[in-house]
Amino acid sequence: MNRHLPLWLTLLLLTLPPSLSAALEGLLSVVDRQIIPAYQQLQHQSAALQQQGEQCQPEQPPTALKQHFQTTMAAWQQIQYLRLGPAEFNLRHYRIHFWPDKRGSGSRQLLQFLAAADLEPLQPAQFAHQSAALQGLTALEQLLFANAPPDSYRCQLIAAITTELHHNATALYQGWTQPLENAPPFRHYIATASEGNAFFESRSEVESQLLNQLHTQLQFMIDHKLTKPLGTEPAKANGRLAESWRSQRSLDNLAQNLLSLRQVIELLLLPQLEGRPLKTALQQQLHQAQTTLNSIDIPLTRAVSDPEQRPRLEVLRQQLQQLQQLIATEVTAQLGISLGFNSLDGD
Repeated sequence: MNRHLPLWLTLLLLTLPPSLSAALEGLLSVVDRQIIPAYQQLQHQSAALQQQGEQCQPEQPPTALKQHFQTTMAAWQQIQYLRLGPAEFNLRHYRIHFWPDKRGSGSRQLLQFLAAADLEPLQPAQFAHQSAALQGLTALEQLLFANAPPDSYRCQLIAAITTELHHNATALYQGWTQPLENAPPFRHYIATASEGNAFFESRSEVESQLLNQLHTQLQFMIDHKLTKPLGTEPAKANGRLAESWRSQRSLDNLAQNLLSLRQVIELLLLPQLEGRPLKTALQQQLHQAQTTLNSIDIPLTRAVSDPEQRPRLEVLRQQLQQLQQLIATEVTAQLGISLGFNSLDGD
């Protein structure tokens, strides 16, 4: 049993039937060993990024800033799948990373900002109320990976973005770990899921929500991170539709996503499937997807139209679809978990 649980919760687990006890401990293991550490890492990396943003030098290559952008984006990708709780408050999920920008509204707003070169909106109190498309990693990537070093105004905009990014990353971490405005940390609502709980009326509802997050993220990876840049055929491939194409980290984003999904599956689902063939099937599907991803050795922007690499991307997409199907059918049936509504339906 998890040694980090408080005494009252340990006693509660001991009074539950074994299946319910294992499920609740699995939920809290996801929170304590994946969600909270991932948000803590995002907060840590965004703090270093903010420090570099404040030191941005006009007309100088932003080498250190690019490096810290990479580590911050990697940290974000490990928790990108989670769109509930503090991530929903104040649109923080989108303020961290506004992607995909389907109609190019973020790029247009950024160009308008740069054309106006107005310093007043960059003040922290004002910038916090700007569009989510201007505040996070997507806008920052456009500025850092442009064809020329940033000028004076761009440096000040970079500083504003990295400051707000760190503010939102801190709010996400604290939302899970600290009482805020007389409300307990979000972890509390998962640990005490029952009738009368402000967010979850039962342990099964928490399981359903977390499983939904996995299923939705797989759909996001399949549809937006692979299918869109692949196009329907090589001639219609467009690497610029890939996530993080400017920084050439599209494949690494997928690797971080797969790592986080593996962690949640291992903590939440596999202990409940001990001795069942489905446990092995999930493990094999994860391993196959990871192996295929590792075999792609050029950036995704080029791989989508490369005769040798494109088929590997198509195999990866198929493997992720099979993993998603296992979760949607076999996992839900064998564990009695409802999948719920997919927030990407209609996208």
